[in-house]
Order: sequence, then structure tokens, then C-alpha cells
Amino acid sequence: MARKKRLTIAEQRQQLADAGDVEGIWQIISTANPIMVDWEELFQLLLRAMIIRSRTEPERFSAEMLSRMFALTSFLTLRTHHHIARLIARYDRSDCGGSADLPREFDTILPRLIELQRHLGEIAHHQAGVCRLWELARGRRMENDRTNDSAQRPCRCGAIPGPVVVGVLEGGGCADQEEDCSAPETLDTAPRECNFTRREVEPAPAED
Repeated sequence: MARKKRLTIAEQRQQLADAGDVEGIWQIISTANPIMVDWEELFQLLLRAMIIRSRTEPERFSAEMLSRMFALTSFLTLRTHHHIARLIARYDRSDCGGSADLPREFDTILPRLIELQRHLGEIAHHQAGVCRLWELARGRRMENDRTNDSAQRPCRCGAIPGPVVVGVLEGGGCADQEEDCSAPETLDTAPRECNFTRREVEPAPAED
């Protein structure tokens, strides 16, 4: 039995990109030796993986990217908080401690902190909005699937419901209507019609 040919490193990376494995390519980039890799090639593979993933799993991929953005911005915000806290603590231990003034460096850090916090809130808002839109889209798809399925179900009288009642019929046939199109009193020699669509159907054969 012939042994399966082992893939080269380049082939393995290409396989990851073709499968849309963004996390796999990102791990290679994060742990790569800077002098041992072709950065242009790696980032091209990352771009290809992201394009494929966005096409095959758009909902999950968008959620992952928003989550990554929120995590990174949160990290930068907390780092800035930590730096400002240390700066103020060092200032308080100095001869100027106890004064109402803040360190001069604070004037350059504060606008950056405000921008980070505003950006963090915007990401959280967008994240919630995108989740809401995906939920609405999923609900609409489920509703359309139920509608299409209902359109194929025959009525109890044997007639196929027309487009007028698509979306109303939920598997109960004519049972939800005031009158039953298959009731005994309707079984005469005259043409009868479905109570849903009012389409004429052939009369049922009379019993001997």
C-alpha cells in the first residue's frame, strides 16, 4: 500500500487558507520567526482565508471579528487606565502630592483615553445591532421555510391550497375554518370547493 505523500509547510498553509481557517493562519503569523517567513505570502494567505470564511460562514465570522475588535479595544483601554493610575500615584508621592492639579502628561493621555472609551462603546453598540439583524434574518428564513412547506401540504378535501392561504396554513388543513370542506353535508353531486382557496374540486363519489 502506497504511503500518502506528506504535505510541505507551504502546502499545509495553502490548505488552511483554502479551508477559510483564519485562526490557523493567524496563529502561524503570531508565532512565526520574523526572519524565517515571507510576510507578504502569509498575509496573502490570511486575506484569502478571510474572504473564503466571510462567504461560507458570514454570521459566525462577523461575530468573531467584532468580538476580536472589542477584546483588543478593551485591552488598550485597561492599559491606559493602568498607566494613568500609576502616573497619578507617582504624582501623589511627589512634593506636588495633594494638590488639585494633575500631572502634565495627563493632558496628552486624557484625549486618547476618551477616544478609546468612546470607540469601545461604539463597538459594543454595533455588536448588539449586528446580532439583532442576524436574529431577524434567521427568523425570516425560518418563516419562509414554513411558508414554502405549508404551500406543499394538501388540504383535507384533497385540494392543494393556493397562494392566498400560504402562510396561514400551519398543518391543520381545513380544521381551523368554521366549516369543513370534507364534511358529510358537502358530499353531493355538485362540484365543491376548498374552504381555504375556494377552488372547485371534483365531487366525491356517492356511497351505495
